[in-house]
Amino acid sequence: MLAARIIILTGSIILIGTAVFHGTGYRDVSAATAAPALKPFLRSVTKALWLDYSIHLLLIAVISIFLGLKLNSRTGVILCAVVPLVDSILLARFVGLFPGVFLLAAAAALLILGAILLPSGAGA
Repeated sequence: MLAARIIILTGSIILIGTAVFHGTGYRDVSAATAAPALKPFLRSVTKALWLDYSIHLLLIAVISIFLGLKLNSRTGVILCAVVPLVDSILLARFVGLFPGVFLLAAAAALLILGAILLPSGAGA
């Protein structure tokens, strides 16, 4: 059970680090979307989505830690892992391969592995 918790915590830390790094790009995104040719709606939604993505990674990490370390919920941690897994697939498909894709995929894999290693029947 200790191994499962360490693995879940590691996957969550990767998500937190990815979220923080992603959030540091907000200033560049704001500058890039300041072009007058860009419609105000697209400017606003791009900045909002940039921040939203960082926040959703943080929330998934915190929820995964709580579900895995406090409730021993296999199902909950696996459901949390689906988010970065789908994110990594979509990013690879539409943006291409870059370190963020690999970090998200690694975090998802660690969360799934950690969930599998949790004791059965504990928290479901």
